[in-house]
Amino acid sequence: MTHAVGGRLLQRAVLALLALLAAVLALQVTTATAAPQTQTYIGADDGPTPDIYRSDIADYFKPDGSPAAMVGQAGTLNLALDGEPVVAYCVDVDAGLSTTPVTSDVTEVPLTTVDARAKLYILLNATPSGAPTADKQHRAAVAQVAMWVLEGELRETDPTSDAALNADVAALIATARAWAATPGTLSLTVAPPAAGATTATVTVTGRPGSVVALTITAGQGTLSAGQLTVGAGGSATATLTSPAPGTVTVGASTTGDGQLFRISPSNASQATNYARPTVLTATAPVTFAPAQVTPGPGPGPGVTPSVPVTGRPAGPIALRISKTAPTTRRVLQLVRYRITIRNTTRRAATGVVLRDRIPRGLTFVRASRKVQIRGGAVVVRLGRLAPGARRTVTIWMRASAGVKGARTNVATVRGTNVRPRSARAGTTFRPLAGRVIPAVTG
Repeated sequence: MTHAVGGRLLQRAVLALLALLAAVLALQVTTATAAPQTQTYIGADDGPTPDIYRSDIADYFKPDGSPAAMVGQAGTLNLALDGEPVVAYCVDVDAGLSTTPVTSDVTEVPLTTVDARAKLYILLNATPSGAPTADKQHRAAVAQVAMWVLEGELRETDPTSDAALNADVAALIATARAWAATPGTLSLTVAPPAAGATTATVTVTGRPGSVVALTITAGQGTLSAGQLTVGAGGSATATLTSPAPGTVTVGASTTGDGQLFRISPSNASQATNYARPTVLTATAPVTFAPAQVTPGPGPGPGVTPSVPVTGRPAGPIALRISKTAPTTRRVLQLVRYRITIRNTTRRAATGVVLRDRIPRGLTFVRASRKVQIRGGAVVVRLGRLAPGARRTVTIWMRASAGVKGARTNVATVRGTNVRPRSARAGTTFRPLAGRVIPAVTG
């Protein structure tokens, strides 16, 4: 990264001109969801949040094998967006970082590729912080060069002239891509126990290696483990014990992929990436029924019962429903709600309908299935769900500019022979920042 910070930065005029032209083009194609924010550099070596970097790497090589025309260190960048500190990495080898406050468009990067999720892994799991040490400086340089490789700014094989650094970069990219190969998901099921049973099996499914926290959110019960690690097969189990008949609800949570953002300054300053963590949650209720009473001996031969014996009709079944949403969002940005419905019983569910209430201040944008808007809710008709079947519905909404604070979205599933079940997800909305006219440096 070519910082323009203190005596350790050298900005070449030709690079500044190229970066300025790129910035002008970027402003012309900025999407409607980009949020303007004021970017301020806060990573001074003698400040409370110093950058962690190495500055002894001689050469960097672009994908075509030519040397990159840049100087300076590779490592973290400490910035503030509208006063909120973030740790970022450069994604542009041909521009320096301006220390003058500048207006930047902050846009969320879609997680549609493995490499996009791999960058999230590096930002959230391989980024050192705190006081710089030699080990941290090396790890920060490894992470920065890996980000450049994943961005396509540097070649993947021997991106620098430092062989040891290149080996560590290759190892980090391999680890990040292995983690990112499977998008982060979480589902929770509790097998219905037999009448009179006091235990039930709780199963969580998700990304192998992820750590899932379990809790009792309603009813009385104990869990054999408060934390599970998802195995290589994508699942893990615990035992739920209930002291008495009744319904117990189990909750699960784990870290999600996170949210990846691109910061695009309006002047010649370099573009950067930063990330925010996300949390996935799910709940599942289970009913412990009392033991059935064994009837006594029937009437003797030739004796007709005084009351006709009839079969007991089967009661409604309980589907499993889970819902995820981002924990924070800026107004006017798309909010994605993912709802999963599973039939874990041995009976088919019929006439299944999902109703997702639209929170106050939000409007429906689109969905992954055909929907109807009725009574302030998104209605999806799912029809018949066979035993073991699962349906996932993704709904996008957008908060109006005047929305402030938290909004909770509640989804409810019903059916002809289905007991209503609900899941909820909350998102806190932040206002747009006012655009300011920056003092352009260079």
